[in-house]
Amino acid sequence: MHSEQIDTRLHPTPESQAEFSRNIPLGYFGDPNDVAFLAAFLCSPKARYITGERIHVDGGLHRSV
Repeated sequence: MHSEQIDTRLHPTPESQAEFSRNIPLGYFGDPNDVAFLAAFLCSPKARYITGERIHVDGGLHRSV
């Protein structure tokens, strides 16, 4: 997720961020709103039958079979 920590500690330069972004299948850092949208959905009646799931909000960075 794009955050202050990403900007100041992990990838402080635009070049560093661009290089790391190439590892993310969608090609860019997520925004905190991406997590908020998932949380809002999970709190809604539309998610009433979802239980015990691990949902990765990472632009495809986590790959599994």
